[in-house]
Amino acid sequence: MIGALKARVAPFNINYRYGPAELEQLLTLASASALVVQGALAERIRPVIDRLPRLGLLLQIDDGSGADLLPGALDYEDALNRVDPTRGGLADVTPSPDDLYLLFTGGTTGMPKGVMWRNGDAVTECFNGSRRANTIEDFAGAADTGLRSLPAAPFMHGAGHWSAMRALLGGGTVVIPEHDGRLDPHAVWSTIDREQVNLMLIVGDAFARPLIEAYDRGDHDGSSLNVLVTGGAALSAGVARQILDRLPTVMIVDGFGSSEAGGQMTRVTTSGNPDTPGFKVNDRTFVLSEDRQRHLHRLITSQITPQRCVVRIRRCLQHRHGGSDQRITTQTRFIRRAIQLN
Repeated sequence: MIGALKARVAPFNINYRYGPAELEQLLTLASASALVVQGALAERIRPVIDRLPRLGLLLQIDDGSGADLLPGALDYEDALNRVDPTRGGLADVTPSPDDLYLLFTGGTTGMPKGVMWRNGDAVTECFNGSRRANTIEDFAGAADTGLRSLPAAPFMHGAGHWSAMRALLGGGTVVIPEHDGRLDPHAVWSTIDREQVNLMLIVGDAFARPLIEAYDRGDHDGSSLNVLVTGGAALSAGVARQILDRLPTVMIVDGFGSSEAGGQMTRVTTSGNPDTPGFKVNDRTFVLSEDRQRHLHRLITSQITPQRCVVRIRRCLQHRHGGSDQRITTQTRFIRRAIQLN
């Protein structure tokens, strides 16, 4: 992803559990011209390759699975070895804040949909980069968090690679646990203890429950963990309390946002304040009237009802990247549903 951005190529994520219909729609919507595929997943791509007329480069990674090269594919390592670093390459390429980063949703509201982010906006709204930095030196000077961050969610998930990019832009370290494409909670805890991870990203109860069960069954410590961030799905109050019972010094940060808007609100839960009432709205999120004509008083979501208002971020639905009425409607429904869940 970083290499693609440096080369001014728009990267995008693919859910490796998608079937042929979803893959074809996603790759067609993205106008994919290059595709990198892990050997173990190559057969999932085979049925749709011939239906992607813009696909000009197919790189296949030898992951030890023994998979044969797909028709027309190049071995990833062989392709790298053919490049002459003294000729051409990226020396004459200068990335621009106007370059695009694409994020595809998980398809929970239908077939996958793509969100186009201006790279300069994604750096701050998605990846939490410094809002004051204007130069590389400014960014480097602000990269002082020292975090050792473990995204338990896979990088195919927006929450997973957003968390990793946030750690890197903060001058931190990204720690990746071993897995076979599924959550291995024992491997996560073992990695936290071995690498002294102090921040972990999960996706709601679906990750938290098996992690709690593994913690109880295994000989795990977890004392290095200071912050548990959850995003992409709700973390219920009961499960949050179970985590704090086991790790009382942990601060749980529940993020509220969307693929189109980035982070919009947070709720912090600690042992000293286990029943935090609602989310804190950041200074770039506004409460609008149902007709979207008036700013209403800034409120936390425990005081917001879906019948009264819609929460939106100004940058989120600007039409400069082709936002449609359908996408705005989808965003509105998503926010209303999230408010009801919380």
